[in-house]
Amino acid sequence: MEPQTLTNIAPWVHGAFTLNLHKVYLHVAVENEKAIHLYEECGFVEEGHLVKEIFINGKYCDIKRMYILQDEYFLSRNK
Repeated sequence: MEPQTLTNIAPWVHGAFTLNLHKVYLHVAVENEKAIHLYEECGFVEEGHLVKEIFINGKYCDIKRMYILQDEYFLSRNK
């Protein structure tokens, strides 16, 4: 994973929590392993697996819902 990729995503997560949001979540296609790895590097955890949820390139695909909580984010930043 390129360091600049994490650098590009981290401000979005930090900004959301600066607005005092309790939870940030996202959906990502299960096949998108690079993105899943990136989100995990930022502290996101899988919350659910949605079967055939979106239609991409002529077929229905599964997606993962991933989340990070505000308190967990700030705890991990202070280590």
